[in-house]
Amino acid sequence: MSSSTSLWQEHKAADGRVYYYNTQTRESSWTKPDALLTPKERALAKIPWKEYETPDGRKYWHNKDTSESVWQMPAAYKTALEEAEVEEEAAAAAAAAAAEEEERRQAEVQNHRIFGQQGNSYQNGGPRFYSNPEESFAAMLKSHNIDYTWSWSRALKELVTDERFTAISDAQSRKAAFDRFVEKSRNEAGEIAKETLARRQNDFLKVLERMETVKPFSRWKTIQPILVGRAEYQSLEPEQAHAIFLDYVTKLRNIDREVQAKLRDDALELMREYFEQQVGSTIDIFTKWHDVRERMKHDTYLRSEQKIVKGLNMLDILSVYEECMKDVETRFLEERKDVKWTKRTSERKNREEFVKLLEGHIHDGKITAETRWMDIYPLIKDDGRFDNIVGQEGSTPLDLFWDMVEKINKELRIKRDILLDVLEDRHFQFTDKTTFEEFEKVLATDVRAAEIEQPVHMSLFEKQRSRVLRKLEEDRHQEERRLRRRIDALRSVMRHLEPPMTGQSTWEEIRERIKDTSEFLAVDSEENRKLAFEKQLIRVKEKEEGVSYERERDRDHHRDHEKDKDHKLPRS
Repeated sequence: MSSSTSLWQEHKAADGRVYYYNTQTRESSWTKPDALLTPKERALAKIPWKEYETPDGRKYWHNKDTSESVWQMPAAYKTALEEAEVEEEAAAAAAAAAAEEEERRQAEVQNHRIFGQQGNSYQNGGPRFYSNPEESFAAMLKSHNIDYTWSWSRALKELVTDERFTAISDAQSRKAAFDRFVEKSRNEAGEIAKETLARRQNDFLKVLERMETVKPFSRWKTIQPILVGRAEYQSLEPEQAHAIFLDYVTKLRNIDREVQAKLRDDALELMREYFEQQVGSTIDIFTKWHDVRERMKHDTYLRSEQKIVKGLNMLDILSVYEECMKDVETRFLEERKDVKWTKRTSERKNREEFVKLLEGHIHDGKITAETRWMDIYPLIKDDGRFDNIVGQEGSTPLDLFWDMVEKINKELRIKRDILLDVLEDRHFQFTDKTTFEEFEKVLATDVRAAEIEQPVHMSLFEKQRSRVLRKLEEDRHQEERRLRRRIDALRSVMRHLEPPMTGQSTWEEIRERIKDTSEFLAVDSEENRKLAFEKQLIRVKEKEEGVSYERERDRDHHRDHEKDKDHKLPRS
């Protein structure tokens, strides 16, 4: 150990801070003297970068010249560490070589002196030896105030004369024991440093919390001059104090934001309650925002709560109003839906009651397949069930009546088809001479017809009879039309005779002239042939008298048409 090094001693103040005292000059210093600096400390002292640690244990590096802070180790810092490590290894190698030489020289004498006088030394207050050599070696290191800042080369110079140095005889084992002790010392020092830093940071934080001048919007350059004289500030590095200040101000801002958010939520809730109270009185589905805004300007309730509401802008209030109107609209639609459902239910019940009314008349035989609305209307017009359905949406009374008639017809058609199948199976031919007794006699031979009501039998009989009569009438008219066409053809022959007919022509004369024509032979009745002659003779005479042939033709056509109408029968 050099003389300059031995003059400086390390001590701890009452607050745990380490300071250094020079026994010769009686000087005290918070900064570690150069004589006590390790190669690593000397190398780092030459660069502006310093290593720090956040409260949560994260390391960062700060440049005191540029005020820059980084999370990654700077290249200059890393280079300084590497140079210090090389220097320490060189010094350790040199010291180790010298120590090894000294050890070999004094080994026997020293061992004899240690183990021969061990009991006396301990009893006389000398260094204590333990049964475990490494414990004795560690006790030696503690007694020389060696900590994690010492290098092996520096320690060798200090320990080589201690009796316990040779408690571990092997040099490599001593180096390993020293490394373990230094690592343990470094860990203990780190824990102490962390606790000390945490305590100082907490004290500084309490100072900030007691300062009324520190607000969420405060800036470090404003607050720092106030803190410079405080011991809590001086116990920390400026960068550490700045970081704690920033964290504290951020916390205040977060609290302020939460308070403002709470006030805003309270104001929004108050506006919701206000609008909900107005629903039904001044606010409905048709209310306009312009009207609501005008009423709000003079509302006494909002004036009394002005301290709360003033934190909202008009867009915030409009958003709350729109939410309220959505609820109003939803309730309105639900109510209208309920009304519609109630109305539909009532209308459905009215239709069901009216259908029961019609079914009653069907049961009584007042409504059949042939019934018309004009027949049933007098029977139902004064019934309350008819009045209830008149004018409502959906099916009208007339629609329901025709639905019932169609239902009857459908059932009737099914039964008629069964009866027709029976007639077809019996090869029954219906004619205009067929009587109901004959018709019924044929149906009585099949059990299928026996299961069908008698009125259905009669209905089918009437329907078949009408069909046959209609067919006969159509055949008769068809034959008449064919006869008229043959007579017209025969008249055409008479009209084109050469020499032509005159008003004095006789049937016998004309017959001789046309008897061999196909038109003459096509008319199979002499009476009809003579009728064609008489018609043509009348026309010839009229023409001779100057009457327009076209006029007479129209008159004959009209007369024939009226004749056809007289023979036409109504359809069932």
